[in-house]
Amino acid sequence: MIGDGYEKTQEEILQERADVLSNAGRAVSDVLKRMEVLERSISDKLDLLRSTGEPGLTADQVDTINREIQHYNTVRKQAQVRYYYLIVTREALGLRKHTWVEKLYRVPPGKKPLDVAGAVKAKENTFDGQI
Repeated sequence: MIGDGYEKTQEEILQERADVLSNAGRAVSDVLKRMEVLERSISDKLDLLRSTGEPGLTADQVDTINREIQHYNTVRKQAQVRYYYLIVTREALGLRKHTWVEKLYRVPPGKKPLDVAGAVKAKENTFDGQI
């Protein structure tokens, strides 16, 4: 009878460990998916703007894309924190090798904002006859 209680407790501990690891992995995965969505959005906007044949981007277009890049980088920092929590959780549970975790949950590099000066269309100076 005592053995049954011990085995049940051991089973509960193993289940808790599995749940904790699953939750930590899911947290990283969810943030990485958000990064993928933002990456596609940024890429789609840039592709669309480049396909117009215009020589540059307007200041508003650059600002919009830069805000999205800033959001991407903020979400990336969240992914780095969640990844760190996953590794700490694994370490706390006695798991020391993280090779597959590093491959599965690779956090992409950050993005640099567009250079406003280089990307913005030059406004034409037109003389409307007024002084």
